[in-house]
Amino acid sequence: MVTSDEFLGGRLPDVKVGIGCAPESKFVETSVRVMDNPNVVIYSDPQKLADDLSNGVIDAAVRGDMSSSKLLPLIKNALGVDDLQRAVLMDYRGRVFLMAPVGIDEGWTVEDKV
Repeated sequence: MVTSDEFLGGRLPDVKVGIGCAPESKFVETSVRVMDNPNVVIYSDPQKLADDLSNGVIDAAVRGDMSSSKLLPLIKNALGVDDLQRAVLMDYRGRVFLMAPVGIDEGWTVEDKV
């Protein structure tokens, strides 16, 4: 199991992650600086983030505080998928767990939830 300290401390496998940053926002920059992980790349261009994910430049994408209404359609298109559902990593008492789907317009059916 991965603890929140391990996750935030950057002691993870060699995985390159792109994270979206909204214009004029400093929250993502601050978080990435604290992580001090060279495998985390900040993106301000949603198209570039989607393209780099689909081309394998990065292994995973985090929306960060980038607009989901702008980014998600671009990722769907770049990956050639009709459906995309978001997940969240949450920290509870030092333990990290994954929850999905978490988008306001996702997970309407039992099959989606499973």
